[in-house]
Amino acid sequence: MVPDSVIVAALKGKPCTFAEMRLHVGMRLQVQRASDAAAVKFSTTLIGWVEDGYLIVRTPTANGLTVLLAETEALVIRAFSGIHVHSFLTRVVRNFREPLYYMHLEFPREMRAVAFRAAPRVRVQIPARVTPPGDAAGEIVITDLSVTGAQARAASALANPGDTVEMSFDLGAPASGAPHALKLAARVRNRREGADGAMDFGFEFDALDEEVMLRLQNHVYERMLEGRERRD
Repeated sequence: MVPDSVIVAALKGKPCTFAEMRLHVGMRLQVQRASDAAAVKFSTTLIGWVEDGYLIVRTPTANGLTVLLAETEALVIRAFSGIHVHSFLTRVVRNFREPLYYMHLEFPREMRAVAFRAAPRVRVQIPARVTPPGDAAGEIVITDLSVTGAQARAASALANPGDTVEMSFDLGAPASGAPHALKLAARVRNRREGADGAMDFGFEFDALDEEVMLRLQNHVYERMLEGRERRD
């Protein structure tokens, strides 16, 4: 039995309906064991569902290996809709191995939603490159990261507030350290000169796809679990 305190901690945000989660076939989902708040998170893909019956998902994988979860095991599932992180508690109903590895999960009864603007931020030191419109790429260091945007420092004024730039950087999963190259669009929200003459930038990420959202979300929450969180 999963303690109520664990469930409450896992399901953050405001109540929402199943329809409001806007799930769709092929959607990437994040899976976490509900019994352990510090448990490793896995990725899976939604295959389909039977309304008020069950969800069908691929058996999760980690580092290319299948992760078998016990039947009746309680899980926290997170989905990224584009403007919200949705979460719900479920249980493994049954595991299947043919024609492929997949699972039936209990249909969600209690669902929550957290707006990305409320997403936590973590301190980092990530070298990155930004390419302003019609200009050459420049070097920055990301110092603060969330799913919605980033703070960064640069030696010069590479872009102006309101500009949309291309940002690229390698994001390593804290647990594995394996880097993954990300390239995304970001809008310059603010810029100011620091006391040391360097320029401080505030960036807002624009139109992230689900895979990038998932990688950013995993990175931020794994950093938080390491004790590097910074609260608003």
